[in-house]
Amino acid sequence: MKKLNALIVLLALLASVTIFTGCGGDEDDPLAVGPTLTFGAGAGFTTGDATIEPNEIITVQVNGVAGDARMATFSIEEDGNILNANRITVTDLNAMDITANPISLSGDERDNFTYLITIIGRDMDGTSNTYGFSIEDRDGVITTETFTITIEVPVVTTPVDSIGGVLFNSAGPVGTGGIDLDTGTGTGSGQTMPAPDSELRDLGIDGGQLDQNWLQKIAPINNAVLRTPDPTFSFATTATKEALAASYALGTDIMESEKISEGDEFLVQNAAGTIFAIRFDEVNVTPSDNDDNYVISIKK
Repeated sequence: MKKLNALIVLLALLASVTIFTGCGGDEDDPLAVGPTLTFGAGAGFTTGDATIEPNEIITVQVNGVAGDARMATFSIEEDGNILNANRITVTDLNAMDITANPISLSGDERDNFTYLITIIGRDMDGTSNTYGFSIEDRDGVITTETFTITIEVPVVTTPVDSIGGVLFNSAGPVGTGGIDLDTGTGTGSGQTMPAPDSELRDLGIDGGQLDQNWLQKIAPINNAVLRTPDPTFSFATTATKEALAASYALGTDIMESEKISEGDEFLVQNAAGTIFAIRFDEVNVTPSDNDDNYVISIKK
C-alpha cells in the first residue's frame, strides 16, 4: 500500500512539472500570432521593389497592428543594418516627428500605429539596397517586410534635327557640287578651295558622253570624315543625337563612296565635331546637261 501511495505522489509531481513548463512565453508557442505590418498604397508611396534616381526620396507608409502581444519596437534597416536616423524621417498620425531608430512604442501605438516615413536614397548608379521594416512585440515575436531599391541615373536623350538638301553634280554650274549639311544648302565644291561650310562634294564626271559621264560618287571636304555605317544602322529609326553618335562610332572611314544609289546611307562628322546621318532619297540623272543631282535627307 505504501508503494502505491508513493507512485501516486510521484505521478502528481510529474504532472505539475509538465503543467508549469507548458505555461512559458509565447515565443515558444507555434500558435502565437505576431504583429501585422503592411505598406500603405497611394500616390507617391513605395510598396515594393522600385528603381529611382540618385538621392531620390523614398516615401513609405507603414501600418502596424498587434497580434497576441502588444508591440514593443519598430525599426528600419538597410541591407540588414539599422539605418542611420539622419537619413530618415518618421512622422506619426499626429504629425509628430520621431527621430530615433529603432523606435520604442508606447501608449496606444503598442496596439496599432501608422507612420509616414521618408528615406534618402543612395547616390551611386547601379547599386541596389534592401530596406527592412520590422515590428517586435513584447514576447519577442518579429514581423518584417522588405523591398529592394535600385539606383539608376536616367538616360538623357536629345532628339535629332531633320532637314533636307540637294547636292548637284560638281561639273554643273559654278557654285554647286558641294553641300552644307548643317543647313542642307548647296555650295561650291572646289577641291582646293571648297566653300568653308560644306562637308561633302560630288566627284563630278569622267569626261565620257554627257548622258553617262556622271560618276555619282561623293567625298568629304574641309576635314570632314565620311563613314559607311554598321550593318545594323537604320536612318529611319535613328531618333536621338546619342544614338547617332553611337552609330558613328561603329562606322568605317572611307575616302570616297562607291556609285551612289537611291537608299544609300552614310555618316559624316565635320571638323567642329557635329555628326550627321544622310540618306540618298533620289538620284536624278539629266542626260542632256550636268544638272544631275541627289536629293538627300539629313539628321544631325
